[in-house]
Parts: sequence; structure tokens; C-alpha cells
Amino acid sequence: MMSDPVVLSDRVVASVVVFVVTIVVGASVAVSVVTIVVGASVVVSVVIIVVGASVVVFVVTIVVGASVVISVVTIVVGAAVVVSVVTIVVGASVVVSVVTIVVGASVVVSVVTIVVG
Repeated sequence: MMSDPVVLSDRVVASVVVFVVTIVVGASVAVSVVTIVVGASVVVSVVIIVVGASVVVFVVTIVVGASVVISVVTIVVGAAVVVSVVTIVVGASVVVSVVTIVVGASVVVSVVTIVVG
């Protein structure tokens, strides 16, 4: 009765891998990369770049199998400029791209592109 939970726990531990890499240059630049692999089919990658205290870049990539890709890029410069790019690819047929640019609180540019087939 005790062997089943142990085997199940071993399977869970063997199928989830988390990699964390952090690079600090001086006291101003930090790069953090987090990669999660579940089995051989799901990959989540998160990249965070901080330069001083003013520029932040977030890159999130999710791959499920070989068919679904979600990419999110967010750039924050100080507190005034935000650039967000979201890309979704399902197989090779559907692409959704959303680009949002905010400069201060006055200018917003939003571009949505959807391609089916």
C-alpha cells in the first residue's frame, strides 16, 4: 500500500523540471530566466531583465506540444512607456498578434492582427 504513493511521487518529480538562472552585473543589471518543462510536451519560459530601476523587460513563452505557442513581451521604461506584444500561434494556421503601446497616459496604439489559414 505504501509503494503506490512513492511510485506516483517519483513520476511527478521525474516529469517536472524547473531551471532558474539569475545574472547580476554590478548592482544595476539583473537577468532572470525561469524555464519549466513538464514531461516533454509543455515548456514555459520567463525572462525578466531589469536595468537599474527604470527598464523592465518581461518575456513569457508557453509551448504546449508542438502546436500551441503563446509569446508575451512586455517592456516598461520608467513608469511612462509600456510596450506589450502578445502572439498566439495554434498549429500553423491561426495567428493572433496584439501590439499595445502606451506612452505616458496620453498615447495608446493598439494593433490586433488575426490570420486564420
